Amino acid sequence: MWHLDEGTGLTVSDSSSNGYTLTANSSTGWTNGIVGSDDNLGVNSLVVSGNVGIGVATPSGTLSILSTNATGLATSSALNLSANSLTSGTGLYVASSSATSGKLLDIQASAASQTTTSALNITQSGATLTAYTGNIVALTGGFSGASSTGNVLNLTTVADAAGSALNITANALTTGKALIIGSSATHRYYHSRS
Repeated sequence: MWHLDEGTGLTVSDSSSNGYTLTANSSTGWTNGIVGSDDNLGVNSLVVSGNVGIGVATPSGTLSILSTNATGLATSSALNLSANSLTSGTGLYVASSSATSGKLLDIQASAASQTTTSALNITQSGATLTAYTGNIVALTGGFSGASSTGNVLNLTTVADAAGSALNITANALTTGKALIIGSSATHRYYHSRS
């Protein structure tokens, strides 16, 4: 184990011409850090043990981020992921083989002064070809069995007195359909209750 006096710091450089460096500390005061494993340290990667915090002194999650960004948009957002080299891969992958009753993604907007806030906004643009056959949003439920009563999509409006639970706008339709409901099994297309 190396011992560094306070304020001395350490900079490690690779032997290639890429110019990658790792600075351990070069300030006049030490701060609590994360213990790393030197055999997992690569040129473009750093593997650490414990929780990592960005803007959080004592992170409780594996990765905890506290942003003070109040008005940033696009690449100036609180969390920005740009995958502009992506062609056929995946930009963000979230998976769990152990979750039974939890949530893989939980989005909450709780400000009392909300007027036009969107908790989730998905926009596709740039597809100018007339042969586009993909799905902007694809939901697939894998549950089966006669006793399965779950939903692939559940919409609930708690206190909306004058709005809509579902609003579909398809102004450019000529030969297409705004809504298709189909099933290959014995079924009811819809069930209404009040």
